[in-house]
Amino acid sequence: MSITDASGQKGAIRVYGTPAEEGGSGKVYLIRAGLFDDVDAVVAWHAGDRNAVSASSTLANVTAKVRFRGVSAHASSAPHRGRSALDGVDAITHTAKPLREHAPHATRIHHVITSAGRVLISGSNTSPVLTSDLAGNEGPEHHEGYVRAAHNDGIQGAAAATFVFEELGLTQVATINDGDPYTQGLTTAFENAFIDLGGTITVHTSIPKGTTDAAGCSGDCSNGLIRHWLPPDRPREDAW
Repeated sequence: MSITDASGQKGAIRVYGTPAEEGGSGKVYLIRAGLFDDVDAVVAWHAGDRNAVSASSTLANVTAKVRFRGVSAHASSAPHRGRSALDGVDAITHTAKPLREHAPHATRIHHVITSAGRVLISGSNTSPVLTSDLAGNEGPEHHEGYVRAAHNDGIQGAAAATFVFEELGLTQVATINDGDPYTQGLTTAFENAFIDLGGTITVHTSIPKGTTDAAGCSGDCSNGLIRHWLPPDRPREDAW
């Protein structure tokens, strides 16, 4: 875009979008490509929640990736021949921590361990999609090494459905969740078990968190002829 200022000086404004502007070092590649070689001044813009001008500086981002590879050995007869990749990870993360005390105040030192091959055990997660269903089929979001120490919503949903169908004697129900994966998982498990018992789901709806007007849900649920409200809680047990 060509412009002319009040003194008659002509110039041009160029607008560059910056892909991967933080972790991907997008501006570095723009500079290497020579896009700023003939530029006299640069004004950067960043999306935010208000219009403002920031005169503060920002930190440069220098990253490195280190891979550790171990060597197997017999733990009893030849442990001295082994090389532990985990020892290397522990050593570098430990020695990096004291550096924070001696680095300039604006310096940030962080690390992330990726592809560690470690086991993560959750004592409270109940979503079937993260582990498996009651038949042992792997959930779509399950990752190797992730297990739980609490039963999943398939069990809790079935227990609630059995109570409603057999103890309360209800054959038609409406379900409401708040839109997050956990309440959706619990209501879905309840619905599946309730249908298997011979019941009917009249309404499946949600009220997003933070909603102050549930009039829309009231209209949906009125079609279900609600006679009982179950408490918004779930069975709990000591998991450790």
